[in-house]
Amino acid sequence: KPCGLMDQTASSVGGVVAIDFADPAAPAVEQVEVDLRAQGYALCILDSGAGHADLTADIGNGMFGNEDFALDPPDDTVFVREGDVIEAGSLTFDVLETPGHTPGGITYRCEDCLFTGDTLFRMSCGRYDFPGSSSLDLGHSLEKLRDLPGDYEVYPGHEGSTTLEYERRFNPYMLAPWNL
Repeated sequence: KPCGLMDQTASSVGGVVAIDFADPAAPAVEQVEVDLRAQGYALCILDSGAGHADLTADIGNGMFGNEDFALDPPDDTVFVREGDVIEAGSLTFDVLETPGHTPGGITYRCEDCLFTGDTLFRMSCGRYDFPGSSSLDLGHSLEKLRDLPGDYEVYPGHEGSTTLEYERRFNPYMLAPWNL
């Protein structure tokens, strides 16, 4: 199931944010965007799993994605890297590079939420047996997330949400040193 965050102030800032929503070119997504624009809103789609159908994010002022796995991005793509910040309405998203499942994997941090795509799941992690995947990179990405200070709500690209503290304590992929 895709996960998403709707800006609580959408009516005042004129925007809706969706994360790992779907292929932005899919007819259903295009219809959502048409409907939102008809009501005076802009749709912001952020993708955390570069290499999937929804490779980049259309947030109304260009396309955003990670060039490490950009298959055929639109000409107006703005590539994001570790430490970049994306502003969408009243929300600010910090970009954390978390490769492993895909070379261009990204985690978005917004307030007390992490949108981890296919890097971190509840009690699991993304696969690393695809062409371009790397178990070593995935291990480093999981360590990066584990070592973030504080606790966060974690919204993976599939399945249900969890917390970072829960994953630090119980996820076998975050407990032991990465040795795959």
